[in-house]
Amino acid sequence: MAKQTKRRRRRSNGFAIRLITMLAVILAVLFCVFLFFRIETIAVSGSTHYTDEEIVSASGLSVGDNLMLMNKSAAASDMMAWLPYVQRVKISRKLPGTAVITVQECNAVAAAQDESGAWWLLGADCKLLEQIDAANAEQYMALTGVTLTAPVIGCIAQATQEDAIGAAATMLTAMEQYALLDVITGVDLTKLYAVEIWYGKRFEIKLGSTDNLAYKIQYLQAVLKNLNENQSGVIDLTFENDAVARFLPW
Repeated sequence: MAKQTKRRRRRSNGFAIRLITMLAVILAVLFCVFLFFRIETIAVSGSTHYTDEEIVSASGLSVGDNLMLMNKSAAASDMMAWLPYVQRVKISRKLPGTAVITVQECNAVAAAQDESGAWWLLGADCKLLEQIDAANAEQYMALTGVTLTAPVIGCIAQATQEDAIGAAATMLTAMEQYALLDVITGVDLTKLYAVEIWYGKRFEIKLGSTDNLAYKIQYLQAVLKNLNENQSGVIDLTFENDAVARFLPW
């Protein structure tokens, strides 16, 4: 019995020693993390609308912060909240002391007026990006038939015509997908049963109702590829009788 008791004590002592050793290693690692891995440099890439200083300030990260314990998701959320052109953010660590911020920005693709007549820039998802003057608004696709209400930069646009802003978002997203944002100069949503868009002064494009708008934009891309540079006129995509496009030259 005495020998068995001694064996149990040895095993208990051995387990305690291993446990203490493990805790000591964990504490040593944590000590190193807190002591040595501090942010010494914050590198920024991908931004054209904002300076590196503006990106870093919005992120909330600072030189001297703990590199391993920085809250990447919170920093990314803060940047997208404060900087409306920032669409996606990736934050990574580069040992021993660099935090790397990579941003992807959205583009302003359209302009619309609010109830006071002021012009605002929107992204393809109808996020409000900034307020501009009338002269600069002429450089962007004009959304008519949409009156913005209580615009807030960084938020999705709201309009007195709720269905119209939803239709605008659908079309702009589809135009971005099918590479038509650079050629469409105007969208008229005044009559949601007779939506029209313009390809400069070359084509008037009739889309009819707001049904299947994304498909109509996709169809438009195919139609444009089959028209030569000398052609101009009306492209009818109303699909009133059948799902066939019609071209009526001027």
